[in-house]
Amino acid sequence: MTIMSSYRPDNSSARYKRFAQLAYTCADQPKIARQSANQIPLESLFRLLEMYRFDAYKDEVHSGVLALRSSAEYGHHPLAKSWHESIKQALDEAIQNTFDDKSKEEAVRALETILYLMSNHKPLTTEQQAEAKEFFSSFSRALS
Repeated sequence: MTIMSSYRPDNSSARYKRFAQLAYTCADQPKIARQSANQIPLESLFRLLEMYRFDAYKDEVHSGVLALRSSAEYGHHPLAKSWHESIKQALDEAIQNTFDDKSKEEAVRALETILYLMSNHKPLTTEQQAEAKEFFSSFSRALS
């Protein structure tokens, strides 16, 4: 019986793309945001925005027992692209497309407010709804 999971390649971009598509849907259909299964993706997007705000991504590879073997054997090549680089680029692009007149801090604050309202079953203003749809649509496309 194994005591650890096997190596799986990173699929963070695909996961955040799914989360962005869900958030886009929640902007139009608040009932979907009320479903308990959808709270975790909304919270994950909130946490991602916090990492983005402070540029606080953690690049440590936690391979446990696998660290005893060659890291290149399991895809952890020292020159490999970090999990967050494509996501950060997608966030940069989506924020520029949606909030080109606002600072990064203002844009992140606006998005976090939108996610907070969605997850707490509060209505979005027309402006917030438009921003949410534009941002999450743009973010999802940029992750393709």
